Amino acid sequence: MKHCQLFVNCQSHDKAICDDKASTFESSSETKMPKTRNLTQETRLKIQILSQEGYSCHQIARKCRCSPSAVGYTLQKYRRTNSLEDKPRSGRPRVSSARNDRILICMCRENRRMTSQELQQQWSNQTSVQCSARTVRGRLLDHG
Repeated sequence: MKHCQLFVNCQSHDKAICDDKASTFESSSETKMPKTRNLTQETRLKIQILSQEGYSCHQIARKCRCSPSAVGYTLQKYRRTNSLEDKPRSGRPRVSSARNDRILICMCRENRRMTSQELQQQWSNQTSVQCSARTVRGRLLDHG
């Protein structure tokens, strides 16, 4: 029976012996990554540096513990944009402007005992902003 030695992260820090079926590190169930994981900024930088040092996508993937396609996409994005940063996400447009938000903050400071529903009704009457009481609470939380 053919055996190989792998270093396993365990309490005793001893070498573990595995059989022929689990001889490759890539095929072990411990290294499978979820499909929707975003790479951290640190990992992207490591990928870019290893690529400049001449490592292949598969070698980089093994060192960074991610898929070769993730390495390829990261390098492709770096070549295209010359940056490792994420683009800002679009998200839903805000219902109110910064000025309307300041008006809401002033209303809250004038009477701190008003509920979010009362604030929402008064804010709607004063600025014609149609939103929910939850949005009012969110704006107040954003402000601090």
